[in-house]
Amino acid sequence: MFGHVETIEERIEHLQRIRDQQDRRRRVHRFHLLDVPAATHGIEGRTANRRGRVFADQALSRIFLDNIDNIQSSWVTQGPEIGQSGI
Repeated sequence: MFGHVETIEERIEHLQRIRDQQDRRRRVHRFHLLDVPAATHGIEGRTANRRGRVFADQALSRIFLDNIDNIQSSWVTQGPEIGQSGI
């Protein structure tokens, strides 16, 4: 889950840890990027660029985690517009 209090550096570190673990063990079968729903956490000011942020983070995940075959997007957790467009 991302988009709450972490920095860009922390996001990259997290992706690196996932990638390193996958290189060692090959146990990650899918990766599902979840963002914090801004309206439910009192950070409404961040909703304006939500779609762009989710797409950018998903694109980065697909590039960075090229050792994981299945990078998922979900209309259930992220809404129909993001879920359908993020495939």
